[in-house]
Amino acid sequence: MTPAPAPGATPTGDPGEPAAPGATEAPAPASPTADDASAATPPPAPADTPAGPTPIDADGPLASACRPLLQPAIASRVIEVDAQAGAELSGAVLDHLAGTLRQVADAPGGVTVDASGRIEGEAREWTLEDIRAVEAGSRSIPQTGDTAVVHVVALRGQPDQSDPGIASSIGIAFGATSFVVFPDRVDDLAILLGGADAILRAVVVHELGHVLCLVNLSYESEIDHEDPDHPGHSRDSGSVMFHAIETTAIGQLFQGPPPSTFTAEDLADLEGLRTGRY
Repeated sequence: MTPAPAPGATPTGDPGEPAAPGATEAPAPASPTADDASAATPPPAPADTPAGPTPIDADGPLASACRPLLQPAIASRVIEVDAQAGAELSGAVLDHLAGTLRQVADAPGGVTVDASGRIEGEAREWTLEDIRAVEAGSRSIPQTGDTAVVHVVALRGQPDQSDPGIASSIGIAFGATSFVVFPDRVDDLAILLGGADAILRAVVVHELGHVLCLVNLSYESEIDHEDPDHPGHSRDSGSVMFHAIETTAIGQLFQGPPPSTFTAEDLADLEGLRTGRY
């Protein structure tokens, strides 16, 4: 015999036996509703946010940043100019440099110039190590995923005259995004070549061209226009990438203002780099 439940208790007898007279059966558990099921389901994990463009490594070697400088992933370009007193570049020279970068780079955020930086010191001879050190020490605008910076350093004096690789240089491109110009070196050439600004317009665009990988720096052009005797330069004396533009030899090879723009061959190479063909 099944024991009787205590007074007031709800019987829970054997499920195979009928409930005792007057007893109340325990209700069956309720089935979960759709609302209950949705409440118990954890929300989906958020989708990964796509990573933004990688900032340029300003300490990288020459020709390592031409593609991000030319292509639109990094939206804006800034030309940062730091100069010693007496070596400042004129507005006309900087406007020409900025206009050239606008012409060849796909920069949806635009191209601006910041020429507010100053470098202390006197005119002297500068070794390449000196130039690298002063450039690194004078940077003030960082490379970011939104902004790519071209850094121009303008120094008094001249490059190291004991180094045959740079002794005759007016400008030198030496880093991923950096080049130096020596405005003092054009003083003796200005009368022959249309004035100091005419020479410096050509020199700054020439060095920008090297930063942008001209000619055949990190790619091989479909157009045969590199000077075999001066690698990295155009054989066309009408191109701003002609080898003499960046040296004091410019006074021996030109009469009147030197070329300060890219030729069709140069522009075709830049288009190939910008569009990913190279």
